Parts: sequence; structure tokens; C-alpha cells
Amino acid sequence: MSGKAAEVKEKSKLVILHRDQADDYAILGCSTDHAYLPAFEAAPQLLRGADLVLAGYCIGIGEYAPMFSRRLGFTKAVFVALSLHARQLFYNCPTYAGGPGAALILRDGQLVGKKA
Repeated sequence: MSGKAAEVKEKSKLVILHRDQADDYAILGCSTDHAYLPAFEAAPQLLRGADLVLAGYCIGIGEYAPMFSRRLGFTKAVFVALSLHARQLFYNCPTYAGGPGAALILRDGQLVGKKA
């Protein structure tokens, strides 16, 4: 689990490819052909006990917590475990309710998944 995320300073055009208001998610298309965060591609078993953080961007909470509204924040996952067949990853960290889509990343910048 080594490597370093590349710093990207180019601008990209994003378009909404699909939006589902009932399940609260959107799929975006990007004009660039590369990922901003490299994906974690090793065996899932290597994630047990890994240093994971949840990176979230809070929209719509300005009325309740203006100090966090529209700010990128990171929260360390204090517990990381896999299901019996390594199909689900479980983690425990404080987060905002209603904030699906936050990236779950390793300390070195590799993308593991997203908050459902």
C-alpha cells in the first residue's frame, strides 16, 4: 500500500450523466481521461487495520453548522474490518448524516470506496 496521489491542477468540465434524488446520488462525467485519485487495487485483506480517512465536502448544512459548510474535511476511521467473503468493508468514524458519496481513502491517497 504505497504510492502518492498526483497533484492535478488542470480544469475539467463536469456533466451530470445520471441523477437519482430518491437514493441521493449523482454520476458525473469528466472531460479528462484520468482519475484524480488512484484506485486501491490490492487484495482487500490488506485493508484490515489500515489508516483510512473519510474525505467529505459538506453542502446544505450552513444553517446548522456554518463553520463546516462547503469545506473539505477529513475524518479518520478508527475501526476497519472486512466481511467474511471480503465483499463489504466496515469502518467507524464520525460523519454527517445525509452526506453520501464522501471518498474513503488511504493515508497515501489511494481511493478505496465511497460512503453509501
